[in-house]
Order: sequence, then structure tokens, then C-alpha cells
Amino acid sequence: MEKCDRCGKEFDEKIEGEKFESETGLIYDNLALTLCAECAIDAMDVMESGIYFEECTKCGNAYDMIADDAAFEAVYGKTPEHLFGTLLCFDCAEEAYEEYQEELLNTDWMDEEDEE
Repeated sequence: MEKCDRCGKEFDEKIEGEKFESETGLIYDNLALTLCAECAIDAMDVMESGIYFEECTKCGNAYDMIADDAAFEAVYGKTPEHLFGTLLCFDCAEEAYEEYQEELLNTDWMDEEDEE
């Protein structure tokens, strides 16, 4: 039995982990604290940073998904997952965005119109 770092409730980690994963679609083992499902879900609902970490698919580093996604969305209007379809830390998402913008600038779309 585990004890929730927030509410103090003793719980079966497997059962609470399954509840958390089925309700959020996130991975219970990526929580930074030992939390019962209710406290973990509440933390995700209010988008509390410092609780849930993902692994960046580009650099492989763990990152605070809520904090990084919020920072990226504040600058670029969408989360990295919405723009690129993958989980990226802020630095890798910013790099991917810059590469995307560079590709757009280098596209010969004007030449294609002239060919018609």
C-alpha cells in the first residue's frame, strides 16, 4: 500500500494508476509524486506544473509537460503535440517550429504558380 503525498489516503498503486490512466490518457508512472488517482486527476485538471513529466521524443529528456506546453502555447498559440503530433520539450518544440518556418520560407510555391 502507498500513501498519497497530498491527502494521506492509503491506496493500491495498481488500482489507482489504472483509474488515473483511464480517465486522463496519461501514464501514472510519469507522476513526480505518489498520488492517489483523485489527487493526480485533480492536479491534471488544474494543470499544476511540477507533477507530471514526459519524455521528449526528440532529445529524450524528461520535461514538465504542463509547464513546457503552456510556455510554448503562450508564444506560438498551440501546444507542440497539436502542431507536430508528438511530445516535445519546449526547446525541441521551438527548434522544430523554427525549422518548420524555415521550410515555409524556402518553399518554391511562387514558382509552382508560374508553371500553371
